[in-house]
Amino acid sequence: MHSIVDNCFCKEENDNICNICLKNVPALEKDHVPPKCTGNSRNYCFQNFFPLTPEESFKIVTEGIGFKTICPWCNRQLSRYDRTLSKVYKTIQQSRRDERYVQLNIQPYDFVRGVFGHFLSAKDTHTTSRMDEWLRDAVIGQDHEINPELNMYVTHYPHAQVRVIRDLAFAVPTKEGLFFTYNCIKIWPLAILLSDYPFLKQEECNWKRYFSLKRGFNATVTFDKSVVNSVDWPEGDTAIPRLLGGYACKSIIGWPSVI
Repeated sequence: MHSIVDNCFCKEENDNICNICLKNVPALEKDHVPPKCTGNSRNYCFQNFFPLTPEESFKIVTEGIGFKTICPWCNRQLSRYDRTLSKVYKTIQQSRRDERYVQLNIQPYDFVRGVFGHFLSAKDTHTTSRMDEWLRDAVIGQDHEINPELNMYVTHYPHAQVRVIRDLAFAVPTKEGLFFTYNCIKIWPLAILLSDYPFLKQEECNWKRYFSLKRGFNATVTFDKSVVNSVDWPEGDTAIPRLLGGYACKSIIGWPSVI
């Protein structure tokens, strides 16, 4: 029997600290992750990628996957950024199936910071990791330079019914240390992957080249639909050791529910 979750994931009782600006406010608001403009508005059945108990195996969330974790001001700011996210998603969704390259005339500043904000809100605590600090500085600082160690890969994701939100760490040796962190949001037709390690060979998919563009600057971005990401890569690759600390046990995979 599925258990019904309220219409969003919530923080601990009496925790009204916004995940983005870290201000203590009277009440937090729900942020849809992935953004509502991508089609995330239905009831979803979901399961944790690493369930710790049988009760975590399958649940249902109503009115879209969302997190009641941010203040009204930050929520309004993300809503403005979501206009660009909506444009990107709709342009790619409406492209022809045989069309490999899609030209996106957008403001990358809004896209990048909107994505960063949604990643910050998709946690049930404001406890900060190194990557969270980078994202928060870019969203709150607005004109601050984004940390050059951060990578943001945007690839094609063909699975129209399956949504994925991950926050993981991989125990693999890198030049910088013994592990790298990896966050992702996957909802058709995009997989957006954040990492502090350049693990994807297709460097043309790394949108960090737009990090330096200022607010209001338009750019023509070429999106290549031939670079495809699956439901469980790289997080499901058993050849890559994973660290299950942090938020890994709360990373979820969801699909539309008939309830």
